[in-house]
Amino acid sequence: EFMKVATKYGMAEDAAADVWIPVSFAQTLTIAQWMNAIGADDITPEAIAEQAKAFKGPLLLGPPTLECGKYPDRPAICNDQAKFYTYEGKGVLKPASGWLGPPA
Repeated sequence: EFMKVATKYGMAEDAAADVWIPVSFAQTLTIAQWMNAIGADDITPEAIAEQAKAFKGPLLLGPPTLECGKYPDRPAICNDQAKFYTYEGKGVLKPASGWLGPPA
């Protein structure tokens, strides 16, 4: 879906290899979701901050759940999960795992 939107708006297909482009796309859609929840007439920095603090996921192109504050010495770490893929060539990735958390 990301590539459909990106090419629609003129992004070169090879630019998708830059990991920060899909991350920025996901962040933009997440913030748009928060702004829709707030309502156009009530958007303020404080309202956005409130939405961000309450957000627990899922994150587009990211983990199904977020838990900020789990590691008190690293408060900005909100995710300790990973998902792995197998590259099958020609731009095809297949999940090699589900979401994996840290060892118990």
